[in-house]
Amino acid sequence: MEEKNALLSVKGLSVSITSGNHSVVPVCDVTFDIPHGKVLGLVGESGCGKSITARSVMGLLPRGGKITSGCILFDGEEISSFTERQMQQINGNRISMIFQEPMSSLNPVVKVGKQVAEVLRLHTSLSRKECKAAVIDIFTQVGIPEPEKRYSAYPYQLSGGLRQRVMIAMAMVCNPELLIADEPTTALDVTTEAQILRLMGNLQREYGTSILMITHNLGVVAKICDHVNVMYLGQIVESCSTGALFAKPMHPYTRGLIASVPQIREEKQIVAGIQGTVPALEDIPSGCRFSTRCAYATERCRRECPELLEREAGHSVRCFFPGEGDAL
Repeated sequence: MEEKNALLSVKGLSVSITSGNHSVVPVCDVTFDIPHGKVLGLVGESGCGKSITARSVMGLLPRGGKITSGCILFDGEEISSFTERQMQQINGNRISMIFQEPMSSLNPVVKVGKQVAEVLRLHTSLSRKECKAAVIDIFTQVGIPEPEKRYSAYPYQLSGGLRQRVMIAMAMVCNPELLIADEPTTALDVTTEAQILRLMGNLQREYGTSILMITHNLGVVAKICDHVNVMYLGQIVESCSTGALFAKPMHPYTRGLIASVPQIREEKQIVAGIQGTVPALEDIPSGCRFSTRCAYATERCRRECPELLEREAGHSVRCFFPGEGDAL
């Protein structure tokens, strides 16, 4: 998906993480665009590089992590070379992130209202009284009951769903242009998940916020995303509209992911898995990275790495034989 006036453009991004004499590359040559007001899904199994990609955009790579090639453009400005101080001016203000686990992301000894108010104090000139009023207002918008009372609550006093709403409020309080949501519904029950997704969709439509939705849940993708990038072992292997992903998946890995979603047939739950396991980053296979698990791999697949090429309008696949065979 290429957009001339995209809000976020990630081009040829590669990231390495070094610890001592040991180095791995969790993200390799990743390219994508997010247009203004659109939702892009980044999908794949745990450890495929989704979160590292997101943290690269935020300038929050783990110790030993660095961008080795490529660039990140935000609203036309390259931010991948920004200093920590420059990124602090953007993060929480123009770009915000909902982290995967709200209990570990929130400070357990500080009241949640004050934690959200701190974001406003960092990025605006509002007084303490005005910040508190703004936080109570955003708490109301994200569906937190008794917002004045919850303002003074500690994280442990809130349910998982309410903590996640606090994280969304913290991310949205400065009305960011880009919201990065890293597995925002993990560990939530299906009812709360539906509420959170509906809330994010409403906020996105109301404020025109662009969203990068990181998830392994294809149900989440179907509900909220306009476009989807499927990642496997640090690379994007398929990129298309959400409708095309479910109507005509072309990469064997994508078809395997879709087939592995439990289905009820004749009163029996059917689950079709993907053979094998994800190789370790230290042992990435030569050629196509999916070749060790693909039922259709040939000698060429094991020898050469396919490029991500557009096979149909707006539908790109990293495979020598896209669409080969039925779902795994």
